[in-house]
Amino acid sequence: MKRRFAGRTLWDSRDGSVNVFLIGITAALFLFVAVLIDFARIAAFERLAETAVYSGVRSALSAYDGTLYERYGLFARGGSDGGEIFRRVISSALEPDHPDRGLKLLRTDVTHAEVSPGDTLGLHAVLERQILEEMKYKAPIDFTLEIVERFRGVAPALRETAHAANAMLQLQELFDSRQRHLEEAVRRQREAAEAVAASGLAARIPYPPGAGSGGTAEDAAAGYEPYVGWVRAEAERRAKEAEWRRRVEEERRRWEAACGAKPGRSGNDAERAADPACESPPDIPPPDLGPSYAAEIAAYEQSARETAAALADASSMAATVHADAIAAARQAVQAAAADNERMADVLREARQAGAGDGGGASSGGAGEPDASVVIRSLLEDASRLVLDAEWFDDYLRELSGQDAGAAALRERADRFGSAVAQALASPDQRHAAPLGAAFDRLRDAYRAYAAAYIGEDGSGSGGVIAARGRAVAELAAADEQRREYERRSEAKRVEAAELLKRLSRLSSDGEAEREFGQLRKRYEASLALNGAAPSGGGTVGGPDDKSGKYAKEASHKAAGLFGMLDGLAASFRDEVYLNEYAVQRFDHWDPRHLYDLVLRTTQSSDTTADGSDGGDGHLPLTVSHQEVEYILYGFHNPAGNIAAAHAEIFAVRVAIRLAEGFVECRALGHPLVVFAAAVAYSFEHALNDMVELVRTGKTELSKWLPIAIAYRDYLRLFLLLHGSKAEKLARITALIEHDTGYRLAAMPVALTGRADVSVNLWFLPGVMKGIAGGGMLEGRVVDGRYETTVVVGSSY
Repeated sequence: MKRRFAGRTLWDSRDGSVNVFLIGITAALFLFVAVLIDFARIAAFERLAETAVYSGVRSALSAYDGTLYERYGLFARGGSDGGEIFRRVISSALEPDHPDRGLKLLRTDVTHAEVSPGDTLGLHAVLERQILEEMKYKAPIDFTLEIVERFRGVAPALRETAHAANAMLQLQELFDSRQRHLEEAVRRQREAAEAVAASGLAARIPYPPGAGSGGTAEDAAAGYEPYVGWVRAEAERRAKEAEWRRRVEEERRRWEAACGAKPGRSGNDAERAADPACESPPDIPPPDLGPSYAAEIAAYEQSARETAAALADASSMAATVHADAIAAARQAVQAAAADNERMADVLREARQAGAGDGGGASSGGAGEPDASVVIRSLLEDASRLVLDAEWFDDYLRELSGQDAGAAALRERADRFGSAVAQALASPDQRHAAPLGAAFDRLRDAYRAYAAAYIGEDGSGSGGVIAARGRAVAELAAADEQRREYERRSEAKRVEAAELLKRLSRLSSDGEAEREFGQLRKRYEASLALNGAAPSGGGTVGGPDDKSGKYAKEASHKAAGLFGMLDGLAASFRDEVYLNEYAVQRFDHWDPRHLYDLVLRTTQSSDTTADGSDGGDGHLPLTVSHQEVEYILYGFHNPAGNIAAAHAEIFAVRVAIRLAEGFVECRALGHPLVVFAAAVAYSFEHALNDMVELVRTGKTELSKWLPIAIAYRDYLRLFLLLHGSKAEKLARITALIEHDTGYRLAAMPVALTGRADVSVNLWFLPGVMKGIAGGGMLEGRVVDGRYETTVVVGSSY
């Protein structure tokens, strides 16, 4: 044996190698299995701990505020202490009830457990999420059955009414503008004719014949032949006188030559005495010269020249005024033509808009005409208000003719003046005929102008102007009837405006004012928490515009509102759910509180000195009586939200009644009269609807669809139009806080649970510590135990 092992070490020996190999394999396998077992225990422990913490968080959330849920269907932490519930659930799940009894695979320990709040109900995203969850089943069904199905029947008629009201209001404005321009054109025509009549031309011609008092063109023409005779006679007389004077002078010279001296000069008196012929100059008696016509000639020439000058001045002055007046008339006609073209465009656009809307359900009940068809026919009938372009072309030609007539007068007056000047420059019978012809042309031109434009009374009532005036007046033949309906509708509009003003001035006690002041602070705090800014409150206008304009705007708003009902529940799901939540969970105003006030206003326009109702102090104007209205409009005063709601209801009633009015008044014929009558109908019946609303709390939808529409249903409609989502959520938050006294920003709807837990290790804690240190485990190994922290969050 000694020799066998001689010279060989233990390690070189092969004896027992299998045993050693098996021992090594067994040790490695044991190590591997031990690590796997602890890995499995750690994984099971982490899963158990996570489940326990999650259960603890959910258990803590199960303690919610009962008041908040019962009143508003919202969840937020409340009741028992959440931390205590969390720790109790964690301990029950992880710590054994009997640690010394039997084998326990996981001996866990909880060293620390706490729960912390997360998001609060004051956050709009959280509040909205809970509201949508609350309303996701009920809201679409209720909204479809109670709102969409009820109002769908009037949507087609309201669309047509909106188009018709818009078109008719524009047509009415354009028609009135066109009429004003045409009346201005006629007035300018008369002004031009009156300028000619007042120029003095008639007196200088004269016209009518025989009306002159001397110094006329007729006198100048008629007196020219005598004037020529006077000139000739005067020339002959002057020739005879000149011949006589020549002979006298010649005889005198002969006498002086014969007698040697002129009379009165010194000379030989004896010689003169001896010759009797030299006693005195010869006396030649003057011949019979006949009468002198110098005065008549001068008078005629002066009169003729003055007449010609006066005619020239009068015609020039009249022509200037006439040209300006006709130019203004022409501009007025062109403006009227532009209005007329715009009327045609309005009708064309209205037809295209109506065709683009497509069809819809009829709004007429049994035995009633389809309102949409009737309203479209009204627009078709309105096309007769548009005049042909030829009408204006003819008028412009007429003005050109009048202008040409005045120009002809001036030209004839100037030619007459030229004829007078030529005739006086060389008096001769050959000028008599041209002068007479010039006068005849002047007189004929004035006669034609006077008959066509001036008229017998000189006021511009000539045949052409009178005919045009009648044609223009016929266009507005129905104006008086239309004005009567407009006066009626304006009276009702003023009555409605007064009613709504009295509603906005309802008096309240100091308590209601304080409540709204607190509500404003809560509202602004909610917006600030969510990073939004207040808009300053909504505005809802009353019927302060003219009745026709107000009816048009009301129709457009109602048509837009009812027209989007069909696809609203799907397209605007969140808004619909939020609105339905507001209506179902909050209280609204009872309009029957206003019955006495409305009845007094509609029966009499008398008010107290400050415009308020003398007996409205008892009205319940606190926040709790108008919560839905506050969510809708957001006015922070006791009367503003109520007044706004009734103003919008009145607008909707006007729109629906206007659709009825178009049908009921269609027999009046003239489109503008039908429109005015329909507006009057809408205001009168809308006021009656308001009385019915405050008497019973509801109104009939329309004459053709006698469906009862409650005040609450109107609010559900208006919620679709007003307020941003952030503002509505802020108002809802403010109302909940006002009602409960809670502060939603301090009420958590989410919790985060945190627990420090550990489990004992069975094998090789040192190896597990090394593995944990290498990052293969989330926790750490301390004193033979695996420790970790579990964090779990959850919310309602």
